[in-house]
Amino acid sequence: MVLPREVREDIQNGIVRCIEDSVICVAVAPTGSGKSRFAMHRREVVKRFTRVIHVLPMRSLVEDLVVDLACALGRDIVGYQAGVECIAYERRGDSCEAIDPIKILRREIGNVEWVDHDPYMVHRYVVTTYDSYSLSLALAPIPEIVYASYGHPDASLAIAAQSLNIYDEIHLLAPDVSPTTNASSDDQVKAWSFVAAITKLLTKYLGTRVLYSTATMTPDALYVLSKAVGIDALRMVLASSRWIRDEFSKRFPQRIDFVDVESRASDYVENYLNALKTEIVGTEPSDVVTRLCRDERFDRILVVLNTVERAVNTYERCREVCEARGYEVLLVHGRMSRLHRSRVSARIRELMRGRHRFVVVATQVVEAGIDLDADALVSDVAPTASLIQRCGRVLRHGIREGLVVISASENAVRACRRIYGVECSDLAEELRDLVAKCGSKVDWRYGAPEKCTVYKLLLKPVPENALEQLLDDVEDGSNEILNFILFAPLARERLRERIEEFDELYGGSLVRNALRAPLIVKYMGFDDIVETPLWYAKRLAREGYLKKLRFTVTLGEGSVSSKEEIVELSLTLRKAEEILEHLERQPLTKLRIIVTRLKKYLRESRGYSEPLRVSFDGFVLAEDVYDEVKGLV
Repeated sequence: MVLPREVREDIQNGIVRCIEDSVICVAVAPTGSGKSRFAMHRREVVKRFTRVIHVLPMRSLVEDLVVDLACALGRDIVGYQAGVECIAYERRGDSCEAIDPIKILRREIGNVEWVDHDPYMVHRYVVTTYDSYSLSLALAPIPEIVYASYGHPDASLAIAAQSLNIYDEIHLLAPDVSPTTNASSDDQVKAWSFVAAITKLLTKYLGTRVLYSTATMTPDALYVLSKAVGIDALRMVLASSRWIRDEFSKRFPQRIDFVDVESRASDYVENYLNALKTEIVGTEPSDVVTRLCRDERFDRILVVLNTVERAVNTYERCREVCEARGYEVLLVHGRMSRLHRSRVSARIRELMRGRHRFVVVATQVVEAGIDLDADALVSDVAPTASLIQRCGRVLRHGIREGLVVISASENAVRACRRIYGVECSDLAEELRDLVAKCGSKVDWRYGAPEKCTVYKLLLKPVPENALEQLLDDVEDGSNEILNFILFAPLARERLRERIEEFDELYGGSLVRNALRAPLIVKYMGFDDIVETPLWYAKRLAREGYLKKLRFTVTLGEGSVSSKEEIVELSLTLRKAEEILEHLERQPLTKLRIIVTRLKKYLRESRGYSEPLRVSFDGFVLAEDVYDEVKGLV
């Protein structure tokens, strides 16, 4: 592990004390230190609170956490609220492994334990995503949003008010404030406004507790959030070096439970620095990976690119050489189907258990939450927080020879600027200077030694005027969200009217601007879902690849009397583009209109009289578009 057992225990104990003593607790600790899974080791937390709601920024992070929690706490206690069809696992001694979903669908696994899908968040420990969680609190539990006449956000709020609410990997939801980014970007303001509003609602009005967990949250970012919440009773568990503690103390004096990693894990820090070398190069990642495979120095190579197109291109260019040297080369990115990504993740776990050689080529989907232990990382240049997360996948389970190579090629810099809005050439120069000064012995994990850690770049102070402007924007946004949640039910009773107002104010999401469209594809003979950005779905529509709309129709009520059938409606090119345009402006409203019209049509054409429920599954993609290795490119 990345820290001695006694230090990890101190972090876990510190988190328990923190959430007992303060309504808002912040846990800042190195990647791989066990923050996300502290409740597995400190089960008194589950007993202390009626419920725990654990919120993650991405659906791809849900499966592994749910399996680990269910294995440790019991599957009767754990449930999940996310758009994942099923989560199952098998026991291997004292641990559990998520099962390749294709094996489940083919009935190739006999000894399976299932975790309950819990859209109403009624289990003792529920894992969810920020998207599902925010809709449940603002509008209605997820099953009600598309079809119900009256929503019940009060039920979700009541459950949240009884729970410890863990906001995990919070840096992925709202990028950290830094001097190299646009501090008042729309995405950042929207995300922080939601976090501030819900924190204030739960802690000040409903009297429950909130835990933020992160490896890369900066003092300036936390300052903005705490000021927007307007509460002084914030405490922090900080596992780092002394100079980082001093930086946080400038903003939060006398509120820090400090775990001195620099001194208490000095051997780990020293061994890590001696084992890991860092290079900043001007060549393309594919050339670096090809060289590493030919050299055969490292058995486990992780490659992280900033775009899907760059990931696929790198995969194609290095695959032949690496496979000839005995490496299994795998590709994973955000435009793969759910089954596809789960299957790749299962294969990575198998390769790690068997100590086989592999090269994993990925996008940002591997930045957090995935317990991947690589010997070498090859990465596009990216914002400092993202690079720290990517480097957190290297030497995760033990010290041995390791390597980090950051590509600052023209294409890498261009992709970084396009995706993150960061002047990446300046960042690359800062990294080069750091490597030159430290002789390639750069720290990516512990914040020590001060002169040779990349945290010096992460924690550079933000100009005060930019910080105050961001704070003003976040305060305004959070107050608007609070007014919507608390007072809208008094003015508008029907869910349809609330959804129309929600779409008008927030474009279908409280936490992000870039919404996604569900596309139905064939993978290994099974229907599956790929969630793509709307701009990409519109491109597919223009090219004539969106063929149908698919719905699941449920007749009757209850698990015994109900039956399901699939209904598909053909799409013209013009109609597909029109629907996507509406989804971009008013996504939830448009879905309800489509569902309402379909219900009316089914009743009139088929004479249905029993209770009828319709859910939208997605756009059916032409069968020859999805590649079972590369996904959607």
